[in-house]
Amino acid sequence: MFKVDRILGDRPFAEVGDPALTVDDERQHLLAVAGTHEPGGAPVGVYGSNSLTCRALLRARYPVHAMAFHPSLPLLAVGSGRYDGGYFFEGELLLLDLETGVAKPLIEHDLGRQVLGLEWIDEHELRVLMAPPDDWQDKNAWVEGHVAVVHRPDWRSVPPSSITGYDLAGPRVPLPRPDGQEEARRRISDLSTSWDPRRNIRAIEELSDGRIITALDGVGLESWLPSGQKQWTVQDDKGGRDIVVATDERSAWIALARPGWEKQPQSVVRLSLEDGAQLDHLSPPLRCLWCDALTACRPWPRRIQLRTEQAPYPPRQPNLLLRHPAQGRRVAHRSSRSVAGHSRFGRDVGGRISACAEDDGLHTSVPLLVGTG
Repeated sequence: MFKVDRILGDRPFAEVGDPALTVDDERQHLLAVAGTHEPGGAPVGVYGSNSLTCRALLRARYPVHAMAFHPSLPLLAVGSGRYDGGYFFEGELLLLDLETGVAKPLIEHDLGRQVLGLEWIDEHELRVLMAPPDDWQDKNAWVEGHVAVVHRPDWRSVPPSSITGYDLAGPRVPLPRPDGQEEARRRISDLSTSWDPRRNIRAIEELSDGRIITALDGVGLESWLPSGQKQWTVQDDKGGRDIVVATDERSAWIALARPGWEKQPQSVVRLSLEDGAQLDHLSPPLRCLWCDALTACRPWPRRIQLRTEQAPYPPRQPNLLLRHPAQGRRVAHRSSRSVAGHSRFGRDVGGRISACAEDDGLHTSVPLLVGTG
């Protein structure tokens, strides 16, 4: 059995992160809020307009573009979707029961349809606006779509995956793709002065004095006191991904998110745990996906996963060989990445411990991580 000791960062609309879309239901005094899409999906929360208490929560697989409350039943229709990057517009139509909290996917096909608009015509009919199934030889697929009216006698008893392609067949119409994020932020800010966007937590560590430090999207590192009060925050556009705390707990190394497609230099920073001040900075030439290899902060590196900017061809199954800095022995670790090479650890005359990655094909060695030991 788990016991909740404290809740950090609690505030209105915490469940949805950064809002992307809002829809009001004045009859039931409810507000539906969809958050921006993150790895793992897009959250949708339903809140009381007065209390701002979360009544129901679901996670859509795709970015949410449309929501609509049923005119009489405790139901919320949610439409989502995206372009798959090469051919299809995929998505889903979800129906959330506000009393049970159960959300059902309604479209029968696995790819579904990208749902861009929803409107209840009456208690039995739902108008659905969708992107075309694909953009094959169709330049207007990005500015047009299809409209269909789906009829069901009782929407609360509709089975999952029961809406067919026949149900969604309809005429081609102009279909703009408006962005509702700015309006959603204004609506949330009007309801709560204590609201601020808070996104996915990527790493968390507890210190011996009871403090909690976390890295999350948009925040490199933040520290929370045992009382539940935030001590300090270090902002970062992309946020932190991994934390390695020094043995004396006076500092920590943070791996900052730097997506490869943005071609930004990789970044690993050392921050003071007293006030968050930056003490050191590294820009590894290889992309470090895990930072457990910092022997300055760990007595023995547990794992390291590397990926170069361009994988070698033909692909080779790599072995990452870790060398213990004191004993000199090597332990092989299997990697799933198509990068052949190994890592080694050594100590220079200044007492700094370095980790190097060597490529078997190029026979070269580049420094990866450096710290004091």
